[in-house]
Amino acid sequence: MAYQLTSAESIRKKTVNNPEIKEHVKNILKDIDEKIAEVSSRDSKIKFKLPRDIFVQGLSVKDTQRIIYYKVVKEIVDKGFDLTIDTKNNEFIVNIQWVTDMEKSSAQEIDKFIAQYTREYREAEEKNGAKKKAPIKHVNNIFDEDKPEKNESLDFFNDEPI
Repeated sequence: MAYQLTSAESIRKKTVNNPEIKEHVKNILKDIDEKIAEVSSRDSKIKFKLPRDIFVQGLSVKDTQRIIYYKVVKEIVDKGFDLTIDTKNNEFIVNIQWVTDMEKSSAQEIDKFIAQYTREYREAEEKNGAKKKAPIKHVNNIFDEDKPEKNESLDFFNDEPI
């Protein structure tokens, strides 16, 4: 029986579909997914720096990056995210954006609707008459989750003795 040379197709499959490549892609996508889950509904974007030093036996670092970056970017786009890539300073940063149900315009509409039923709105409306719109600023302040409650200290690490 004559010796059979390994086919180019089997070599390609061993590199492009290498289990190590699949594992790297899976881990990167998991990290991106966790970062997306961490942001609030108001922040509908993240930046994620893809790793540079990725080594897979049988592939150059450049080819490994190329394959992994392609698979990651394709998955992000296929899942419906908007994507922009920054490649400054030899870095590969993906900027991922998505639309949420609570975009700024809809939040303002919700605030306006709620405001018309508040005491402050009705009192201002009575005072100003029908010609002037009553302010809705007080409603916006209610939903400001980044502001601390009154008397709440933000200094968790103070120098006071225990």
